[in-house]
Amino acid sequence: MSESGSEPNAEQIEAALKEAALLLERNREADAYTLLRSTLEECGYANTAENRSLRMAIANVYVLAPSHLRYTLAIAQEALREEPNNREALILLGTIYEHHGLHKRARAMFKRLETDPDPDPPKAAAIRLVS
Repeated sequence: MSESGSEPNAEQIEAALKEAALLLERNREADAYTLLRSTLEECGYANTAENRSLRMAIANVYVLAPSHLRYTLAIAQEALREEPNNREALILLGTIYEHHGLHKRARAMFKRLETDPDPDPPKAAAIRLVS
């Protein structure tokens, strides 16, 4: 990602996330996954906010393929272990659980969002992914 081979900075990671979003809009999930995965490998796996964003973006790409559901769950659960109030992970897990009829688990995830200062959780976007 960076020309010098050093770790990507926050701007480079943000650019990769935006490019992946555009690829997903064009139904190019494999390309989005490849871009996000290579960015994560290049920047390393340190527990940073940027890396958590990359891993959650990868989880969102995984959720588009039912065969990857276990990977999606693993990434989101890992994100919650590292950051118990990770908003994206709570929404993603809650939506997946709801979609698969695990209503008690889903409610537990969404209940944790009640203390979220953001008044408009993007649950609709997560629902779109698993519908």
